[in-house]
Amino acid sequence: RRHAFEIVFEDADGHPIMVPALTGDQPFRLPAEFAVGRPPDAVQGTSFIVPIALNIQPVQLPPGRRCVGKALVDGEVLDELFFAVRPLPLQQPQ
Repeated sequence: RRHAFEIVFEDADGHPIMVPALTGDQPFRLPAEFAVGRPPDAVQGTSFIVPIALNIQPVQLPPGRRCVGKALVDGEVLDELFFAVRPLPLQQPQ
């Protein structure tokens, strides 16, 4: 069975992190699909670890802010990771 997988990024207030795209700013999300086979002796609904590799371009996240990355499978949030983006370095006067 095929499953929809997606990682979405939000700020601490739950608003999507917007990134520039060819058609204007878009929410930063990494969509993918996967299918997992089930061994003949496995019960339907058994959890399996599925390694997934995603190729993404560099993205500028909002400096000095807390964010969250949420992993969704078939629209259901399965995990989330909170992180802080480093602030921009102070510019020294020349």
